[in-house]
Amino acid sequence: MKTQYELTLEDYVEANKLYSKSKPIEYYGVQIFGWLCLAVGVASVALKITIDAPGYMFMIPATLYGAYIVLASTVFSRYIHSRRLKNYPSFFQPVILEVTATQMNFQTPDSATQVAWSKFVLFRESRNLFILFWSPKVFQIIPKRAFANEADLEQFRAWTSGIGQKDMPPIAPIPQP
Repeated sequence: MKTQYELTLEDYVEANKLYSKSKPIEYYGVQIFGWLCLAVGVASVALKITIDAPGYMFMIPATLYGAYIVLASTVFSRYIHSRRLKNYPSFFQPVILEVTATQMNFQTPDSATQVAWSKFVLFRESRNLFILFWSPKVFQIIPKRAFANEADLEQFRAWTSGIGQKDMPPIAPIPQP
């Protein structure tokens, strides 16, 4: 199966969100801590304003930290990722992807990479993307829109079914019509 695609900023944002959520304690823990800091900080300032309660000054940094965490992970996420990617124009280059039962070949104007399925350690699927992890923190994004039809998507899913299993069984090739 051979296809071509180009990644977009939305692909990168969605992949990073999926990656973050794959570590639920870190992702949700930071979210909860951020919301708590924001809520306690706002409540402290409100108490100071309404009843002139002492000791609210120490909560101003917590309020700012909470606001930063909440806004950075939700509202400004797309902006933050776009700033990061400005330094990597190769991210948006066209990719020619050739997938077989034993490997994947990626070709861009700058490089060519051949990867055996057994080299991927983890596979995740989102609504619009396939994400194949080379290591716990490095992944390859493949948009579903790159595949011509549902049969190609199902074939790709079948080839990825063994990723992450210790002794990945060989995947039998599917005969081409």
